[in-house]
Amino acid sequence: MKTIDITSTHNVVIRYELASIGSRFLSSLIDLIIIFFAGLITFWFFSLFLDYSIAGTIAVVLANFYHFIIESFNYGQSVGKRALDLNVVNLKGQNPTIYQCFLRWIFRIVDITLSFGSLGSLFMLSSDRNQRVGDHFAHTTVIKNKKNQFTALDSIIQIDQREREIRYPQIGSFDESEILFIKEILNRTAANPTVENKRLLEETTILMQRSIGVSSNHVDSKTFLSDLIIDYVYLNR
Repeated sequence: MKTIDITSTHNVVIRYELASIGSRFLSSLIDLIIIFFAGLITFWFFSLFLDYSIAGTIAVVLANFYHFIIESFNYGQSVGKRALDLNVVNLKGQNPTIYQCFLRWIFRIVDITLSFGSLGSLFMLSSDRNQRVGDHFAHTTVIKNKKNQFTALDSIIQIDQREREIRYPQIGSFDESEILFIKEILNRTAANPTVENKRLLEETTILMQRSIGVSSNHVDSKTFLSDLIIDYVYLNR
């Protein structure tokens, strides 16, 4: 399983799992089915008042623009990618720009269409970031979307339902992925308290203190990070 480390806006490094060749192939297959039926409908519609050859040309042209249009205006997700929780992102973890989607689309002709996907697969196998040629030139990759794993912060940590004083209100502006990353570190250290995990816990504590602008206090790292999670849930529930 290949992963990519992406630094968030608060300088927290979040690790994402890269989409496998199999999942990307399956998403492309779903998109191909969508394109086929959409092309048939487009052809049928235009053939009502245009010559069959012209209607066919319009259907083919629109079908070829499918990936560029839908990924540009749907935050890096085609229908197939959305079905499999995959996302095109740039190497900073952000949604791809229209220009990046255009580059991926142009090179798709070489990567997938003309080579029947073989060239794209070869490049992904040899790439640390699972990038096909289009991804390489566009500085993008495809990750497994973690959004569906972010649905229940309340279930991650048991919270007293009574009102409490918020200790760190600054944490409310953080992304949910960053909070889950903190929780992952806490869980990892609790399950396997090695020297490396303890050092990561301390480094994360220092980083979070700097990020929210609080000075080092006498509270231990575990308590401090747990308080951050609880405050986040209270502020965003």
